[in-house]
Parts: sequence; C-alpha cells; structure tokens
Amino acid sequence: MNPGKYIYNKLSNDGAITSFVGTRIRPQLNRSAETIDLPYIVYTVDSNQPSNEKGIDGVSNLDVVDVTITIFHNNYNNLIDGGIQVRRVLDYSTGTGDYANVQHVSFQGEGYEYDEDYKPRGLYILNQSYQFRITR
Repeated sequence: MNPGKYIYNKLSNDGAITSFVGTRIRPQLNRSAETIDLPYIVYTVDSNQPSNEKGIDGVSNLDVVDVTITIFHNNYNNLIDGGIQVRRVLDYSTGTGDYANVQHVSFQGEGYEYDEDYKPRGLYILNQSYQFRITR
C-alpha cells in the first residue's frame, strides 16, 4: 500500500506547510527538464513489507512502509524550520481515506546534505525517514 496520497493530503492541508512550500509537494523527484522553484518537498517509498498474515479478503492486512521525505531549500535555517513543521504534521499521525487506513506513522530519523554546485548559494537537503503502518 502506497502512502503517497496520505502524505500529500496531510502536508498540503496544513497552513504552515503550504506557507513554506505552497503546492510544491511531489512524489519521487521527476528528473525531467522541469525546474521546480525552491523550497519543495519530495516523498519516496523506500520499501513495503507486508505482514504475510492472510486477512479476510485473502491478502496481507498490514503493510509496514518505509518512506523518505526530502526537503530542498537554499537557506539552512528555513530548511530546519520546514523539517520541524513536516515532522509536526506526520509524526504519530493516523488517518483513513482513499489510501487505506494509516494506523500509525513514526519518525525514524533524519540526515542533511549540501550541494555546493547549486547556483548561486548552494542547496540544502534534509532527508527524514518515517515508518507507516497501513491496514486494509
């Protein structure tokens, strides 16, 4: 089960997040010629581990999905503030909808990168890891 719709819904419906990135929240970065204005957020599903316990409908009824949320910005302090807001929205959240039932989201950690080739100031990158427990 892909939690992309859940992530987009939670982040795009939060005032602090939309003040930070507007509508620039996307699934895995599209490396086409398209230019995306900074700042922006990208979410990537890294793995999906089903429980392998047969549910009522014959398929696994619990998936544990590892997701990376990546934030891009040209200002380090603003990047940190944005990361705090994303974590506030997602960590320990739950919900239901078209994406199935998100039983629990837990923050797993984060790491930083810097791309000095990005002109004119460099590009700061924050990778946050989350684990989603999704039931059907």
